[in-house]
Amino acid sequence: MEAIEKAAAAVCRYHGWNERSVIGHMEWQPGKVDPRGFTMASMRKRVGDRLK
Repeated sequence: MEAIEKAAAAVCRYHGWNERSVIGHMEWQPGKVDPRGFTMASMRKRVGDRLK
């Protein structure tokens, strides 16, 4: 989880994006089930906290 959080925050920082730009595969493509084990809302919060 921490690696995903760090990588997503780094990409957001590089592009000048905020945590709302972090999306899961299942949010973009119907029929996809990943990621599993956490919600994208919780990941966006973690990324947002890291971007502060």
